[in-house]
Amino acid sequence: MRLLFCYLALLCLSVSQLAAQPRWNVALKAGAGWTGVWEARDSPYSISQGFKERFIPNQGIQVGAQVNYRLTSRFGIDIGLEYQTMKDELQRSFSNGNPIWEVEPSSVYNSARRIQVPLQVRYQLSSHPKSVYVLAGVIAGYLRSVEIDIPGFRQYDVPFHILDSGRLPRGDLPRYQFPLLAGIGVSIGRHVALELTYQYMKRPMEFLRYDPTFTTIGLTPSVSRLNQGLFLSAKYRFKKLY
Repeated sequence: MRLLFCYLALLCLSVSQLAAQPRWNVALKAGAGWTGVWEARDSPYSISQGFKERFIPNQGIQVGAQVNYRLTSRFGIDIGLEYQTMKDELQRSFSNGNPIWEVEPSSVYNSARRIQVPLQVRYQLSSHPKSVYVLAGVIAGYLRSVEIDIPGFRQYDVPFHILDSGRLPRGDLPRYQFPLLAGIGVSIGRHVALELTYQYMKRPMEFLRYDPTFTTIGLTPSVSRLNQGLFLSAKYRFKKLY
């Protein structure tokens, strides 16, 4: 009985000590980086052979807030709410049977805006507040809009669903996305941290370049990977670490 009482007393003391620790924190986050991947391939929807597509990454930004919970001195869980923009550039080139490829004079810019909830697990390499940590997780994202911009010609929103009418290819752009993320961070103070994260999604984004408000139908769909990207972010925590 005395042993049980000592065990309960020790357990209550341990729980009270854990409750007194600042396990919860709130942080603001802002960052910028490159979205998309370098990719060159034959255009799959060309009417004739000899067309290539080259995708070039472009700038993206993300801003939001996070709630952090420290499980142990090393492990933590972060959940956030963010707004992210993504963009890449599409260049088309053609050969016309010649050995020298000619680049079309006007590039096409694909851009997207997404509301996302990243859920990540964080592991500090040491228990010191100013330490390096690694993180990994998944993003639950809702794609608000996708836009195609042909400079000097036309800019329009991409329809998310276009049914096959027998002569138009089917376009199906899912609004809900779940990229994976991984990265590394460093706490440069008890309030501020820097993070370098990469978000990856195996499924590309299929754009159907069909403008319903224009008189001419352009049957030139493209496959873009602008939902992948590398971001450098700064994070400010409202409560000091430890």
